[in-house]
Amino acid sequence: MSRIPATEEMRLPTSTLPLFSFVTGSCVLQQLPVLPGPVFLGLVLLTGVLLAGLQIYTVGLCLLGFVWAAFIASLTLSESFPNEWNGQDILVTGTVASIPQKSDRAVRFEFKIKTVNTPAGPVIPSLVRLTWYDGTAASSLKAGQAWTLTIRLKQPRGSLNPGGFDYEKWLFAQGIRATGYVRNTTENQLMAESRWSLDAFRQRLNDRLNIALASSPLSGIVSALTIGNRGNISAKQWDVFRRTSTSHLVAISGLHIGLIAGLVYFLTQWFWAFTGWLRWSPPRVAATLSLLAALVYAGLAGFSIPTQRALIMVAVTMGGVILQRRIDPWRLLAIAMFLVVVIDPIAVVQSGFWLSFGAVALIVFSLAGRIGRPGYWIGSVKVQIILSLGMAPILAYYIQQISLVAPLANLVAVPIFSFLIVPLCLLGVLLLDPIPTIANGILHIADIALQGIWIFLGWLSTVSFSQWDFTQPSLPALSLAMAGVLLLCAPRGIPARWAGLVLLIPLIIPKQDHLGEREILLTLLDVGQGLAVVVTTRRHTLVFDTGAKFSDKFDMGSAVVLPFLKSRGIKKIDILVISHGDNDHIGGANSLRQYFSVDSVLTSAPEQLPWDNVTRCDANQNWQWDGVEFSIISPSHPGYSGENDNSCVLKITAGENAILLTGDIEKPAENDLVKKYGKTLKSDILVVPHHGSATSSTESLLESVQPRFALFPTGFYNRFGFPNEAVVERYRQIGATVLQTGKMGAIQFKIGVDGIVGFDLYRLSHRRYWHAGNDD
Repeated sequence: MSRIPATEEMRLPTSTLPLFSFVTGSCVLQQLPVLPGPVFLGLVLLTGVLLAGLQIYTVGLCLLGFVWAAFIASLTLSESFPNEWNGQDILVTGTVASIPQKSDRAVRFEFKIKTVNTPAGPVIPSLVRLTWYDGTAASSLKAGQAWTLTIRLKQPRGSLNPGGFDYEKWLFAQGIRATGYVRNTTENQLMAESRWSLDAFRQRLNDRLNIALASSPLSGIVSALTIGNRGNISAKQWDVFRRTSTSHLVAISGLHIGLIAGLVYFLTQWFWAFTGWLRWSPPRVAATLSLLAALVYAGLAGFSIPTQRALIMVAVTMGGVILQRRIDPWRLLAIAMFLVVVIDPIAVVQSGFWLSFGAVALIVFSLAGRIGRPGYWIGSVKVQIILSLGMAPILAYYIQQISLVAPLANLVAVPIFSFLIVPLCLLGVLLLDPIPTIANGILHIADIALQGIWIFLGWLSTVSFSQWDFTQPSLPALSLAMAGVLLLCAPRGIPARWAGLVLLIPLIIPKQDHLGEREILLTLLDVGQGLAVVVTTRRHTLVFDTGAKFSDKFDMGSAVVLPFLKSRGIKKIDILVISHGDNDHIGGANSLRQYFSVDSVLTSAPEQLPWDNVTRCDANQNWQWDGVEFSIISPSHPGYSGENDNSCVLKITAGENAILLTGDIEKPAENDLVKKYGKTLKSDILVVPHHGSATSSTESLLESVQPRFALFPTGFYNRFGFPNEAVVERYRQIGATVLQTGKMGAIQFKIGVDGIVGFDLYRLSHRRYWHAGNDD
């Protein structure tokens, strides 16, 4: 294709740099562990205003973006739930602010609180996230309803682990400053139904969609495409989207809203030209109607944050048409990013922000300013190759996966979704109220088309090379890779474009732990109320327990353990130890085995793991890896009557240093260990028995082990009240350092021949200002 070496359209206009710098200022703020004080912010604000007044706009707006982001963040944090009310009953009245997501065990929903009815009750955030475990009462829950509920709340808290999902960040970005559950009391009462609110309208459409497509296994995808409700997409369906890199197809964001706006724009222009009615400017009328269509579609999706971003981009584009001003593509992108960050500075912490704007920027950079336009298919292929290559570094950073079949999957699926499935689904949904018979027919046609493309996507997802897994790259490696991508996508004629490949190399070099002989990296993962430990030596990996399973869609194996292993570049598990059969220890095992090859499994509950390579753990099992000794020291068979006491107990020894993993053993098993091993139980690190319950951690065990560090795998404000305060004090009395995953996040120790050479408390070392502190 011929090109223009340098056109005004291809250059990044100087006037856009201050707008991008405002976004940069907001990004800088999001990296801080705590928000700056008012005096510092006042000085930064004054400096920014002075620099802007001196026409040094780039630096001035960067400082102003920093201050603006800090101001909005402080307003959000000011709604934090008071810590002293954690776990106490509070009677409130409010409205259901989201379509409830129902599972076998519970219903989860967002609740907008209007009044607190408890005398002398706390000041509560306006938006909270609740779970209701009473299936009978919660089955009637609908978006838009007004309820009086008795609830228990706590400050937002999520597991914090290397490579894992930051739930607290997600809640903060949604404006949710407390989570909790509904207490089953007689005071829970439905106060009023609502038919005219947006939430109620979306709920009504959701209910009718469920009826119209009750027999379709893909009904959840139709619901996601039309009203933004993705809660009914199954785990297997998400896996297909993930492996083919087509998840964006079910996110109502830039692609779909831009598509609908574009269709309305061009259809309106065609209609105006066909009728010859030129009283009003056809482009202005088309732009106005397309903006209205985008607004309606965003409303159907509940004005979620991604739809807000897309709506702003459409508004900027159509605003230029209405005002009859041609806007340079880079300036259009800069204005849209600027407006999004002004409205919501916290948006920059979300991967969707960078994926959506990054994709647009890459297309503008790669295709703008070229002479000659390729045909549809050639152009589409080129766009898909550019996007797959350009988005690879961002996907490697955020999800550590790149789909190798993404170009083909999107080349086929995007036009079918864009020009057939989405328009049919939207038309069907909009006709559900006035003409339900016709609407049902249209929806069934859309479902047939969806099932056709789903066969293709499902086949692609099963291809052995469908995805490439990465360790999470560092920020310098990500920056180099992005520079490499830009160089590779630059116009022909730019010298040394091939050098972009060199800049991609750090992205694919796996992260190394650099362990030597007789060295151990121990990571006690934060899996809430449960246990999961990863032990790595120079060449081997052992996983001890896998956390709990909460539903078919969510378990700690896939949510925490798997991302951690991937972030460390671990490809297989040599030995998986499942201490016993309780859900909070065994729940994530299936997820790990589906993803990783596992050489062997040791467990005290082999009947719950019907796999070929499962062996019952026994006190006589020993092995050595890289100069490190591993020994199962309990149970001895025939074992105990209680499942907890039958937990596999593992001692790991490297030279003079030792680690003891105890599962959920209680006093009987502890006493037997002391009798059998005595002072040889001594260990530097003890993962305490049974999460620190009052039925474990006897004084005799502590005397024998004499741990320097006592690690408590406990959930924050868990319903069992673990760890028991008397037990914690018992460890402190012997001089042990007490660390809890619920307060510290993942806890990691590196142990060498000279002892403990370093440790990391993830909540402290990776804290951002939206994270709860370790003492909260």
